[in-house]
Amino acid sequence: MTAASTYIVSVVNNFELYDHCIKENNFLANCRLKFYDNTKENIGIAERYNDFIATNITPTSDDCWVIFCHQDFGFEEDPVLKLATLSPDCIYGPVGINIHLCFSLWPPKIFRRKVTEGRFKQGRNNTDFEVIGNYLPAPKKVLACDCCCLIVHSSLIKRCNLRFDPQCKFHLYAEDFEISARRKYGIPVKAVQFACCHQGIGNYSDPQFFKTLEYLKKKHGLRKLYSTNPYC
Repeated sequence: MTAASTYIVSVVNNFELYDHCIKENNFLANCRLKFYDNTKENIGIAERYNDFIATNITPTSDDCWVIFCHQDFGFEEDPVLKLATLSPDCIYGPVGINIHLCFSLWPPKIFRRKVTEGRFKQGRNNTDFEVIGNYLPAPKKVLACDCCCLIVHSSLIKRCNLRFDPQCKFHLYAEDFEISARRKYGIPVKAVQFACCHQGIGNYSDPQFFKTLEYLKKKHGLRKLYSTNPYC
């Protein structure tokens, strides 16, 4: 694959962080970097991603992989090599979740447990990393992939006219994207093992998160939205 065939698309409000994790990351030498500067005008991430699609993924454009990637997410291997082995007909991410049924003998009960699929290094808005998640020897279907890194092939975007919901400005836009793709077109969502790290943990105190959560539950007719976010 050539440099032009894999894009890293990011929305940036901290260029020091972006430079460290992405711009100066030697593992991304085979990727083409595209960033949106949100330091001057704080436009929603979903809207920024849609702009990239509208501008770069047209009926006549060459096919490519698109990695929608947070400014604080870092690959520790060349993603192009693994992307070359994947089907273009799925949505992928390095971090996903599934729900497992668990049993307790005392008191006797059945309960659900959220399981992180994909092993990675998670920081706490710093580089004090903790290794979490199940190692994946092969891509695995998940209920949702995390918004820190979402990978889609342009041919899938073209064929199904996939877009992000601009109402999900900074929260749950990946989950909505995945739900819509799965329900409308039967597109599988899979977690893929990458050597990678994520410095941030997100802003769980933002009231807009909970408004977006309720919006998506109503939009999709859901009692519960599956997400890596601990409040879902």
